[in-house]
Amino acid sequence: MKSISITTLSRISFAAGLLFVYSAVPLPAQSRGECRDDVARFCQNTRPGNGRVMNCLQSHASDLSPACRARVESWQKVRAACQEDVQAFCKDKSGAELQECIKANRPKFSNPCKSAVKTVRGM
Repeated sequence: MKSISITTLSRISFAAGLLFVYSAVPLPAQSRGECRDDVARFCQNTRPGNGRVMNCLQSHASDLSPACRARVESWQKVRAACQEDVQAFCKDKSGAELQECIKANRPKFSNPCKSAVKTVRGM
């Protein structure tokens, strides 16, 4: 497996969040009650955006509430399953451009990516 820079990993984290948004699944940290208390406890000084809150939650995985830990783990599965798709279709995009790129290319994403998103949607 090849090495991925922190910037690329942050972009992919943000992209996974966008996949939630464009799949009718709310962003886990900000929009769902499962992680509200954990975000306040561990990530209160973390600026939202580009996957920073989720990365913060991941860094505290062993201390998270069971419901938040389950939400973060499901998000990690989407990120892992969709990483290659984001790299292939939206490699040099960020922010609003990344958002539009994912929206436009989501139908072309791999079956494992689509399946991961669908599984999380059912949670």
